[in-house]
Amino acid sequence: MKKLVLIILMAMFSSCVEEIDFIQQEETFESALVIEATITNELKQQQIILSRTYAFEEEGPIPESGASVVIESNQGVINFSETEPGIYLSDVVFAAQNNIDYQLKITTNNGRVYSSTSTQLTQVNPIENLYAIRENNDLGVNGMSIYIDSYDPSGNSKYYRYTYKETYKIIAPKWTPEEIIITDPLTCEVWLQERTQEEKTCYNTVPSLNINLKNTTALSEDRVTRHLIRFIDSEDFILTWRYSIIVKQYIQSLEAYTYYKTLNEFSGEGSVFRKHNQVLLVEI
Repeated sequence: MKKLVLIILMAMFSSCVEEIDFIQQEETFESALVIEATITNELKQQQIILSRTYAFEEEGPIPESGASVVIESNQGVINFSETEPGIYLSDVVFAAQNNIDYQLKITTNNGRVYSSTSTQLTQVNPIENLYAIRENNDLGVNGMSIYIDSYDPSGNSKYYRYTYKETYKIIAPKWTPEEIIITDPLTCEVWLQERTQEEKTCYNTVPSLNINLKNTTALSEDRVTRHLIRFIDSEDFILTWRYSIIVKQYIQSLEAYTYYKTLNEFSGEGSVFRKHNQVLLVEI
């Protein structure tokens, strides 16, 4: 037993003094293609994002431009066009359908070809309920908890991921109907005039940034109950006037769920999912 403890201590101390040579690592850095693709049953222009990995000291990600992007199925080929650097939108509006194999194929501007395995949409499972409860969280902080309920009687959903977009109203607390106009930059002479556009009230929309996962494999039924989507501190100004949130539920394969779970442990995106939306509106 003493010998084992000694070995562990020696390993701990030796690992603390090893110097990392970042310059040497940069010399062996290899740029890899990163593909972010979420194809759903929502009728819209589907989006695929292509970028490159980047070195430690670089600003990134680096968009991958000039690629050829298509999705093939037994219903035909859907082409994607680059609308912004690295962002590709489908040329037509479409919704992925049940029991159809979809395969993503990409040819980069240097001629390299990438393709995914053929994939079908997973089980559809609509959100049952989206609701807010005022309560204290586990840290004793008072606020609004936003929860979701979902149930699949067939038991085929099992692996869930949630995203949201929240919108809130902002009213400038010290707003005045006049604005300052500089009449002479040299003497800094100014005068007041009535504002020409509305600037007192505005709205801000923010997407979720965290990876929110849930699986029901350990439960007796495929039911999501009181799953926390968002907690908002009661002191947060976004609840002052008007607040709304739209939540999207994605049903995933085991492989996609494992990918996101691993990604969440490191702290990113990509696969084929089915989703259902529900909107919660809170007015104060």
